[in-house]
Amino acid sequence: MFKFYNKMVLQQSIAVTLNRLTPFNWHAAAFASAGIAEAKNNTEEEKQAQARRPSVEKGSSIVKTVFASIQLHDSSDDIQTPFTDSKLLKAQTVNELLTITDGTGISRKHALQVLVPQLTQEEAGKPAIWLEVVWSLILLNQASHAHVMSVLNDTFIDKLADNEKYCRVAVLTYDYHDVCKGKMELTGITAFHERLLEAMGYQIVSIPFTDFKVTEKIVKKVQYLENRLKQAKGLILGVYEGDNEEPIFTKAAAKFNDHLGGKLLELMKTGGCELKKGHGKTFNNIDKEFWSVALVGLGREKLGYCEMEAIDESLEAVREAAGSGAQLLKKECVGRILIEGLGHPEQAAEGSALALWRYQENRSRQNWRPIPTLELFDDSDAESFQRGLFKAESQNLARRLSDTPANQMTPLHFAQETVNELCPCGIKVMVHDKDWVENKKMNAFLTVARGSCEPPVVVEISYCGAHQDQKPILMVGKGITFDSGGLCLKKCDGMDRYRADMVGAAAIIAAIRAASALSLPVNIEAIIPLCENMPSGMSMKCGDVVMGLNGKSIMITDTDNEGRLILADALVYGQNAYHPRLIIDVASLTPGVRKAGVITGDRVWRLPLWKYFTKKVTRFRSHDVNNKGLGHGSSCIGAAFLNEFIDCVDWIHFDVTGVGFKSEEKNYSYLTKGRMTGRPTRTLIQLLYQLSCPSEGQRKLE
Repeated sequence: MFKFYNKMVLQQSIAVTLNRLTPFNWHAAAFASAGIAEAKNNTEEEKQAQARRPSVEKGSSIVKTVFASIQLHDSSDDIQTPFTDSKLLKAQTVNELLTITDGTGISRKHALQVLVPQLTQEEAGKPAIWLEVVWSLILLNQASHAHVMSVLNDTFIDKLADNEKYCRVAVLTYDYHDVCKGKMELTGITAFHERLLEAMGYQIVSIPFTDFKVTEKIVKKVQYLENRLKQAKGLILGVYEGDNEEPIFTKAAAKFNDHLGGKLLELMKTGGCELKKGHGKTFNNIDKEFWSVALVGLGREKLGYCEMEAIDESLEAVREAAGSGAQLLKKECVGRILIEGLGHPEQAAEGSALALWRYQENRSRQNWRPIPTLELFDDSDAESFQRGLFKAESQNLARRLSDTPANQMTPLHFAQETVNELCPCGIKVMVHDKDWVENKKMNAFLTVARGSCEPPVVVEISYCGAHQDQKPILMVGKGITFDSGGLCLKKCDGMDRYRADMVGAAAIIAAIRAASALSLPVNIEAIIPLCENMPSGMSMKCGDVVMGLNGKSIMITDTDNEGRLILADALVYGQNAYHPRLIIDVASLTPGVRKAGVITGDRVWRLPLWKYFTKKVTRFRSHDVNNKGLGHGSSCIGAAFLNEFIDCVDWIHFDVTGVGFKSEEKNYSYLTKGRMTGRPTRTLIQLLYQLSCPSEGQRKLE
């Protein structure tokens, strides 16, 4: 039976092994699979080629074997690099060899072209390296039939399984004779083959032979296989910490464990799997429907609101667990992820959707990595899950806008993005140019903008979700698309992150789009002043005095405190135009609502706005307000400055420096380290939700 099975695998299907540790092995497996029909056993040609090859002594290293045939290679077009050649000859592994060739006169292709077919699997060492060698030879059209078959046999696969973390995949081809009429179910001997492969622990990918055959080029065959693999599904289930470190499954996880006959719990116990809060573990090939199952730790049950930490720990635990599970399944290359509600479907959707996002707009399209789709599993609260997806997608929009390089996100580009994102939602967007700004006498804003060649823009947004007689909420966002500091130039190290100095504007745009998607019954007016802060012969100078829109004179002591200047004019214009009931401004003014933050995990802390700080910005004889102020406490001083441009209405100022910029540490499993966070988008959405829905606003924290 085993011999029959082995023959069946080689003739009826293409069994490949995917190594998850090295980036090449998926391609190796796929190219080996696609290339099995391309490689031919031309015995006579191989004998002639063997006669031309130099002999190699036993015991020689893999690199010596590779370069023993260097004399057969026509190197007339190669750059002579004696120093690099000496390093190549000292290399001991293929990986070391290829690392040396990167960025040098000898290309990787050149190094691979001298890989002669006499190179043996034993000399390669690890099976994963041999898989890369075979893949490389197929790419160069130098692989023999023996090479391809050496990686498509049970012995090699078992060796790979013993040394690497792997997942077995069998690509089973069939035609119309192998399926039931009227159904797409396999029948006969092909169905028997499928059951045998499943019994051996393979994940089955069935493809119609008629589709695969017409794809002639190897690369196209690989792309076809990749697309079929994208249909694979993953599942995220939750586990609580019980007494004596005993795991307690959620309802959905317990149900799935029963479906598997207790196999899930058995695997956890035998594998010594202790899932702490926010951590996860994947199990492959344990269920026919799901490619991979991720168990994630939720911590203790019923954690609830922690006043000391100013956060709802149960909601945050769900976000962390969902994010961890999504990250794990993303590495397993699944195309669809099903996630249970974990007790809070909205937060489960938020954590998983935020974790799956990646910024790849500047990669070539063929190198884009697909983002899996998300679906709710075994939970009836689809409305909460969808609301969580809306919030996460909005924050991802803010992340994309703030992470885009400054040359691709100028004020005009940002305005166009606003139109593209909001107008299809039925939201009114007006874009005003420099002439309009000059007519409105927004001098403080123009003073900041004049240092850059990019023209300033003001974007005005109107969302009407309630009766037109209801006073609107005014939202103002800082829109500095790049902040160099002006003449008070910032340090070069880390200046690139100030492409996200418009994170306040990005968060407001994203929040308004979410308000429309959620149909919140509230009227919103938003003012977004957009410009760059650059040094030039036209830029503002320290000591300049300009007149604000409300008639107050402002001395510019620090050109790097430009955000409060552009916000001052925008706040005055918005109040005069709309007479709002509440003002919310978001800005990254300096380094440095509570309920909304508790729910979303963006913990909010109120800073003082005492008269003490007001005196710091107003106690000057030659002018009314100073943009830097005196003394320390720059966050409070920045708020005190803006307060001079606020009439007697309710006002909330969010200072988001440090949380809206790059996530430098892996504090959150659902936020990618080294990328912009898009915060506090979800907090703004939650705040609007509470303001527009009285029942939600009155709900007590538990």
